[in-house]
Amino acid sequence: MLVKMLVITFPDHARFSIDTAAQWTLCDPSGEPLRSGDGPLSGAPRDAQVIALVPAGRVVFIETLLPAVSAAKRDQLVRYAIEDKLTIDPTTVHVVVLEYSPKSAAASAPMLTTPSAATPSAGTRPRAVPSRDTQIVAAIDRAWFSAALSWLASGGFKPRAAFAETALLPVTNGEWSVQLAAKNAFAKRADGFAYALDAGTPGQPPFALTLALNEVAQKPAAITVFLASPAEHDSLSANIAAMSADWQTSLGLPVKMVTATGGVARAPDLKRLAALKSGNLLTGEFAPVRPANAWLARLKPALALAGVIIFIQIAALVADNWQLERQRQAIENEMRATFQAAFPRATAIIDPALQMQRNLDTLKRERGLLRDDDARHVLAQFAALRGVIPEFAVTEVSIKQGDARLVARLNTTPAAASVDAAALSALTSALKARLASIAGASGIVDTKPGIKPGTMEIIMKVGS
Repeated sequence: MLVKMLVITFPDHARFSIDTAAQWTLCDPSGEPLRSGDGPLSGAPRDAQVIALVPAGRVVFIETLLPAVSAAKRDQLVRYAIEDKLTIDPTTVHVVVLEYSPKSAAASAPMLTTPSAATPSAGTRPRAVPSRDTQIVAAIDRAWFSAALSWLASGGFKPRAAFAETALLPVTNGEWSVQLAAKNAFAKRADGFAYALDAGTPGQPPFALTLALNEVAQKPAAITVFLASPAEHDSLSANIAAMSADWQTSLGLPVKMVTATGGVARAPDLKRLAALKSGNLLTGEFAPVRPANAWLARLKPALALAGVIIFIQIAALVADNWQLERQRQAIENEMRATFQAAFPRATAIIDPALQMQRNLDTLKRERGLLRDDDARHVLAQFAALRGVIPEFAVTEVSIKQGDARLVARLNTTPAAASVDAAALSALTSALKARLASIAGASGIVDTKPGIKPGTMEIIMKVGS
């Protein structure tokens, strides 16, 4: 959807207040002015895209050589690249590099009120396009610009772009344009560079303009001078032809005088301003917040809360680990103390649990005792069972890591294989009761019918 455009010109004041007046122009989406006004921001229309204009006298244009680096790196270096051309601390200025394009420099033809009184002199050529390494830099006082934007925001306006007032002035490639005004007069080149001018006199061009023309390597082919409306400057517009001839004689260049009805901000200029890309001062720290950034800003409280929760979880985990480590250290110290008390001659205690087990096994072997996991010990226990319960006919013994299994056939008649399940279960229960009364069978942990009919399995835990 097309949106109207509201152009607000910052007043050239040192300080701003709620009652500070400003000039504004409301345009339709095509750039055609609808209405304008001059007063406090409370009287400016709403629901329009805002473009701010900075007075020409508040912006300084500087030519400098910059290395062929990326735009991001260039923006970091440019402030210090112009340090030798500033008389103040470079950190107090906000700088923007202008992107020059010969096509974008050509403007719509101005409304000529009087034709040029002469043609370009022989040998006069348009000014050469700046070299690729030469850049035009616009510098503005950071504190003043920040205060102006804050004043605009206090009135409920957030500009999408801000340009120097010089951006409104059209200029043809190879020529210069001059804006005459009682305050903030300036001359503009096709590459966007602007010179601040004094007001001068009707019969003579400003001295600063003459000085600027003498300093450039190639002078422009012609100069177009824009006058304010005749109602405001009757003395200037009374004899435009004579004024044009005087300027032309003084400068030695063709001069065209143009009267812009309604001021410089004509419809073509405003339309060009709406599409302008180069020279936008709202960059870096002054860049407007994009919708994606605004969405991220709304998420910041939730992200902060999530960060706090994660921090608390990590702190709790660290505390638990610290407590478990303390418990582990306490148990290990207790094991060391127990081992030292049991074996006072021990000198190096590295793994008290393993050393205790090894020392116990060594003592058992020295005294002829079987170790808890000795297979012979298990077999001896099974043999004792066989002697006490003659009904068992041992058919298989298996000793594995952790347990030992004895498979015994019930010593009954051949028909025992066909004994029904109820009778076998009753016999198994009776055998379990007998096993429980045997002292040597204290290590038995389970008994169950064997896989084959008429058999029983006895499971003993190795190490009991």
